Amino acid sequence: MTGSLNFSNLSSAAALRPTAPVQRTAPVSPPPQETPKTESAPRPETAKPGGGVHLAAEEMEAHVTEALEKSPAFADDQAPLIDPSHLDEMPEPEFEAELEGPSETEESEDSEEIEAEGEVEEAESKEIEAEEAEEAEETEEDSESGEKGEGESEQESQTDHAQTDPLKRYLESELERYQREKGQQAQRFVYLAGQAERSRKAQVAAVLEAKIGGLAPVLPGMAGDFIALSGGYTGLILDHIGVAQNQAFQLAAFKQALLNHLKAPGIDRVLLDLEYVPALQRPALLALLKTPNAHPCWVYLSASQIQGLG
Repeated sequence: MTGSLNFSNLSSAAALRPTAPVQRTAPVSPPPQETPKTESAPRPETAKPGGGVHLAAEEMEAHVTEALEKSPAFADDQAPLIDPSHLDEMPEPEFEAELEGPSETEESEDSEEIEAEGEVEEAESKEIEAEEAEEAEETEEDSESGEKGEGESEQESQTDHAQTDPLKRYLESELERYQREKGQQAQRFVYLAGQAERSRKAQVAAVLEAKIGGLAPVLPGMAGDFIALSGGYTGLILDHIGVAQNQAFQLAAFKQALLNHLKAPGIDRVLLDLEYVPALQRPALLALLKTPNAHPCWVYLSASQIQGLG
C-alpha cells in the first residue's frame, strides 16, 4: 500500500546500526521568537533613600527572567548563575567603610600626633624660657660681682687710707710736740727713752733728732725704734744697735746681731752705735756694712760725729 509505513523494515534497519558509542552534541535551540509587546499602564517607580529610581523586587525578577530567555548568550549550560534576590541588597561592608569617614583608630592616631606636637612645642618653649632665665641670672650675677668688686676695691682703698691716716696724724702730732720741746734735751731724752732699757737708744736719738729735725718712737707692732719727722727723712724708720758705756763687748755676738739688723724687714736705716766699741774691733763691724742687700747705715761715733748723714 502506497504511503504506508513498514515497521518491519524499521526494525531490521535498527539492527544494522553500529554498536560504537555515538557522540552527542548539544542540541541547538532555535532562536527565540519575539512576542509582541502589549502596551500597559506605566508601572509606578519606587524611590529609595540612596537616590535614583528602583523597581520592586518582583518586577525586577520578571525583567531579568525575560532578558535571560531572549538572550542567546545565556542558553543551556552557558547561562550564568544569577540570583535576582541579591540585586537590591546594600553594598558590601568594605565599600561602606570606604564611603564612611576615617575610623576611630585613625582619628585617635591623628589626635595623638597633634597632642605629641603640642607637647614638643610646649617643651621647646619651656627650654627657651629656662635659657632666658639662666642668661638673666648670669647677667645679674655679673653685675652683682662687678658691683661687689667695685665695693671691695673701694673698701680696700678706704682701709688703706684709714691705715695711713693714723700714721700721718701721729707723725704730725709728734712733729708739733718736737717743735714745742726743742731745746729741752732732758725732756726729749725722757720721752724717747720710755723705758730704762732704751736709755742708750734715747741718748743717741736725742743727739740725732737735733740734726735731722726730730724723731718719734715707732707705733706698737712696727719694726725698728724711731721714725723721722721732718725734712727729706720724713717717715724713715731707724733701727739702733750698739753697746752701753759699762757693757761688756763680745765681737761674735755683736757681728751676728748687726747682720740681723742689716737684713731685718721694714727697716729703712740702721743706726750703728760704735762709741763704746773697742777701736780694734770696729773694722770687722764696718766690713759687714758691705753685705749684699744690706740696709743703708748711719755710724754714730760721738755726739759730734755721725757718718753717713747728707
